[in-house]
Amino acid sequence: MTNRMSDSYDQLVGQYLGLESMKVTETLLDLCGATIDRRALSLLK
Repeated sequence: MTNRMSDSYDQLVGQYLGLESMKVTETLLDLCGATIDRRALSLLK
């Protein structure tokens, strides 16, 4: 794999894992009856 492809792949995997962890966070918040305020979303990136 070329260096550029490897970097793209690493970035894609990181984004996917970030989405997965966000889904877990959302589930936990739902269980607690809480929500994520839209104003806070930019801080989570």
